[in-house]
Amino acid sequence: MKVPKIWLPETDGCNNKLWDAGNEVIDDYIRKRSAEYVEQHRDKLPPGAHEFDPSKTVRLAILRKNSPQNLLLLPPGLLPEDGGTLKVKAWCEEDINNIPDIPVDIDSWGIIGERKSI
Repeated sequence: MKVPKIWLPETDGCNNKLWDAGNEVIDDYIRKRSAEYVEQHRDKLPPGAHEFDPSKTVRLAILRKNSPQNLLLLPPGLLPEDGGTLKVKAWCEEDINNIPDIPVDIDSWGIIGERKSI
């Protein structure tokens, strides 16, 4: 099963801030937005598709307004330590020149929403 993914804009469309608003607000946005998506695309989704579980939904956001860089936010529920099945390893690199600059085609990931700050 694919891991659900969603763009988190700066506000929810009703001028309610999402960035820095806390997990409860963001989780509510994920539930609402994913339920709308499922309803709009029910004919293209597998049987039994439902709103996303925020604790297992990858969140993406832009790094800052008008930036080409993205943030990829992994909730703890996806990690093996918390019962998740996402196998990912991370480490800190002391020298920025040792960090590979490999582009990733996130447009092929099937992310709900739009890449925008507002």
